[in-house]
Amino acid sequence: MTRRTYSDDEIQKMARGSGSLSDTSETLVIEPWRKYVANVLTSNRTKTFDSSNISQGQRISFFNADAAQDLILQDDSSSDVYTLGPGMHVELEALVDAPTDGADWAKVAGSTIIEVLDTTGNWDPPAFVHRVWAEVFGGGAGGNGGTDATSALAFGGAGGGSGTVLEDFVSVVPGTPVAYVIGAGGSGGSASGGSGGVGGDSAFGILTAPGGLVGLTESGLAAPSTPPGSGAIAIHGSPGQSTGNNFTTIKMYGGTGGSNKRGAGGASVLGATAGVGNVFGGGGGGGAAVSTGTADHESGGAGVNGRVLLRY
Repeated sequence: MTRRTYSDDEIQKMARGSGSLSDTSETLVIEPWRKYVANVLTSNRTKTFDSSNISQGQRISFFNADAAQDLILQDDSSSDVYTLGPGMHVELEALVDAPTDGADWAKVAGSTIIEVLDTTGNWDPPAFVHRVWAEVFGGGAGGNGGTDATSALAFGGAGGGSGTVLEDFVSVVPGTPVAYVIGAGGSGGSASGGSGGVGGDSAFGILTAPGGLVGLTESGLAAPSTPPGSGAIAIHGSPGQSTGNNFTTIKMYGGTGGSNKRGAGGASVLGATAGVGNVFGGGGGGGAAVSTGTADHESGGAGVNGRVLLRY
């Protein structure tokens, strides 16, 4: 591998956006307050840079002008990488003199990267990232089944409540995993008035979003709102809709599942199991019901699993 220091003229061209990083495997000795542009990336998409000339508080930026290929930035440690997709840019600030790895830099501006976490596990913060904006959705509750009561009244099943939504900045350390949990959606209640399952709690770092709650099976009344939890933005999970009762053999819908900021809960369906929630964290629909003396009542719909969305 060769090592090259770009001339002042080349760097000035890059600062104006008219120069380009050469498509070689060289190590780039970077200078402060410069913009480095990659116009064409073929076999050498990974760029290693030497930060020995950088002092604390100084900044550099990279722009990937290639229309199809990722630009992969790697510092001298050869272990910390940050990927810039086509058309993306990043501005970095040195946290120490002569930074040597990803934890010594902080991303201060640039294109927003969004990650979606759907399965419980650990998330590895990439190089340069010291905090993320997290949206945490608790799992939705399942809807109750419709009843064929032995009394004079039959009830449509109440819809399941949606999970709480929490949003806040979470501090992270590049390369240090952050544990997270995705709350499961609650099961739909069985026909004949079975209760739906509560939604599972979702968590990312210090944020925990409670799952949705279920309604009352004996009356078709909706569940209370899900507790909000603690975050810069905390949105109660909405209860599923309640339902009425009747004395006739006319079919009656159950309640709709609770909604959240991303969409609606599942709907009750006549003659079939109620629909599941329409969006992550959404509650399930309630089951349909008819009056005493018939067995034509339906199961509640399942709640939808939670999710974690990260922006950095």
